[in-house]
Amino acid sequence: MLEGGGALGYLRAMSRARPPLEDTVVLVTRPATRTSALCRRIREAGGRPVVLPALVVTALPPIKSPRPADYYIFLSAHAVEHGLPHLRAHIPAMNRAVVLAVGPATAAALNAAGIRNVETPPTGPAGSEGLLATPCLEAGAVQNRRVILICGVGGRMMLAKELRARGAQVERLEVYRREPAQSDIAGAIRAGGGRRPEVAVITSVEGMESLSRLIRTQRQEWLFAVPLVALSERIAAERLRCGFTAAAYIAPSAGDDGLVAALLEYARAERS
Repeated sequence: MLEGGGALGYLRAMSRARPPLEDTVVLVTRPATRTSALCRRIREAGGRPVVLPALVVTALPPIKSPRPADYYIFLSAHAVEHGLPHLRAHIPAMNRAVVLAVGPATAAALNAAGIRNVETPPTGPAGSEGLLATPCLEAGAVQNRRVILICGVGGRMMLAKELRARGAQVERLEVYRREPAQSDIAGAIRAGGGRRPEVAVITSVEGMESLSRLIRTQRQEWLFAVPLVALSERIAAERLRCGFTAAAYIAPSAGDDGLVAALLEYARAERS
């Protein structure tokens, strides 16, 4: 029975409940323009975010607009931000085509730009693997269809390769570049309150590689022993190659919801 009984007792009990990330210092390594929402979620759960961008994102110069397509696949929120200016003439066609977003943040960016008919992968692995599991990208659906992948320079070619194997005509539209950031680890920790991070959020292999270089260059090797929250199984699998030795907690879905769920799993494991 709750102390005091009824609603008053419930409120007293809740007021003493520990926030799920109580006082946990979380290193957020996303590019600077993509940190605010996740940091807010971490604070709401009682955690303390430390912002250390591992990558810098820059737009590429304007290019010739491609021919209209049957499918438009946006591979990040940055792809929406930097890709739609190249595709303004395509927006009427997009409303008749299949528009896919790699995750909820990308879908929200498309919705904010006025594109409503956006599909996202079913719950499951993030990234190319999740997209390829989407029913509208099955072999029978994309055979002889024109597909534009809106993305950054480089990255994985898995999605384009597999879609071509399924019979699609694929064009990559590269609209931004990710480059290693020159972030100051010690300065970020001071700005975040002075305590060392206890867990680090990693959202791409490229970001993890850049963070690894920063750690070695700035003689902050203690960070290699910090547990990771990884957006995908691929990131978790690559962590040892990059020097990280602790456990990885894999987000169950793309976007901030999945990252927060993995952070809560980390917190439960630490307290057990």
